[in-house]
Amino acid sequence: TAPHKNLETTLLAIKDLNVSLHVVRPMTSEQVAMAKELGIDFSNYESLSDEELVGEYRKSSIVLFPSLKEGFGMPIMEAQAMGRAVITSDLQPMSWVAGKNAVLLKCPQDADELKGKIIDLLKDATLYNETVKAGLENVDRFKVKNVAKRFVELYKSI
Repeated sequence: TAPHKNLETTLLAIKDLNVSLHVVRPMTSEQVAMAKELGIDFSNYESLSDEELVGEYRKSSIVLFPSLKEGFGMPIMEAQAMGRAVITSDLQPMSWVAGKNAVLLKCPQDADELKGKIIDLLKDATLYNETVKAGLENVDRFKVKNVAKRFVELYKSI
């Protein structure tokens, strides 16, 4: 919910959609007011345990992560590992973490673009299923055995 997480764009994008938004970090009073003003069905969760966070991923269909900057973008990988479609920014490191296995936003602050991507995933079962499948395959890059193997190869190369 920090400014770089771009929650306000998400709120604008979903304002006319029949969806429920679950935010898993404390929203600011301004964000809560904006969500209410836009008539958005939302829940706001704070300090979730790992089990509760997994439960939130399981309840979701799409994980929205239109962040403007990140150190890594762990929610992308977590969502893909849970078999959820991800919409994220076509910015580094989000696009690297997601690979070509998520729906990427060219302009993450464009609410209309985000809304269109959400609608595409909700209406096109083939696109949705392909995105989920590709995300599950992408997560293999981050499994400990694969990361360790790449470190060994790098070490041997120098």
